[in-house]
Parts: sequence; C-alpha cells; structure tokens
Amino acid sequence: IRAMSEGTATAGGHMVPEPLSSTVIDKARNASRVVQAGARTVPMDTNTLKMARITSDGSAYWVAENSEITSSDMAFDAVTFDSKKLGALVYASIELIEDADNIASTIENSLAAALALQLDWACLRSTGSGASPTGLGSTSGIGTVTSVGTPANYDKFSTAVQTIQVA
Repeated sequence: IRAMSEGTATAGGHMVPEPLSSTVIDKARNASRVVQAGARTVPMDTNTLKMARITSDGSAYWVAENSEITSSDMAFDAVTFDSKKLGALVYASIELIEDADNIASTIENSLAAALALQLDWACLRSTGSGASPTGLGSTSGIGTVTSVGTPANYDKFSTAVQTIQVA
C-alpha cells in the first residue's frame, strides 16, 4: 500500500497550492543584500538564456547652435546564462503544523533567510564548481583594486566603485 503524498501529483500533489514557494522566493529576494544593491532577477523559460550586452556606448557631444551632431556607433555582444538550482527542504509533521502557532511563517522566514544568505554568497564568492554558479569574485575580466583599507581620502574606494560599474 502506498501513502498519498504531495510529491506525486496524482497521489495528492495536485491538492497542494504553489503560492508557498513563490512567497519564500519573494522573501529571499527581499532579504538578499545583492538584490538590494541592484542585482536584477532575469526570468528564464529554458535552461540557457542569451541576453544582449552593450560593449561600447554611443557618444554624446556638446554642439554649438546651428551645428551638426556627430553620430556614433554602439557595439553589442551576448551573455549566456545557465540556470542553477538553489533549494532548501524542511520536514515538519502534520501535528506540528496544525498545533503550533505561526509555524508556517516561521519556516518561511527561516528558509528565506537561508536562501538569501546562500544567494549572496554565490553571487559574490562562489567558484562555479559543481552545481553552483560563478560569483563575481571568480569571474574573469572583472578588474580589482587592492588595499582599500582605511584611506586618507576616498580615491581607492571611488576607483573600486568605478571599476565595478564599468565591468
């Protein structure tokens, strides 16, 4: 005899609503420092996604009255995204869920915090080994500025910010 479960759609899985997972994902995004700093979420309908990237901007010029504006060209390339899966799983008995006050929101908040922390780590520090994505620290072609430390002025800090923005 098999027990009904939510893991199999025809054995009860169709009865389980999906909004819980999107709620946890939204909470994780809200808790992520990388997302708060401006990282974007790009929806993917397939395992890989190509997105255009500007490699050279058009130029702006100051123009005297009755003078012609100089034209410029832009250049593009493509960045390929490979989907990665970040997951968290917690088992709870039906008795706990039925009897404990606010257990669902407690579990949601805890999982969201764990997912956000792992997302931030992956975006910044992950080496890309195994199933993890490659973070900024392991991405080639991104410039570095050493020894920001405690500067007498903010030159190195400003240079570091500019280097990141340019990359």
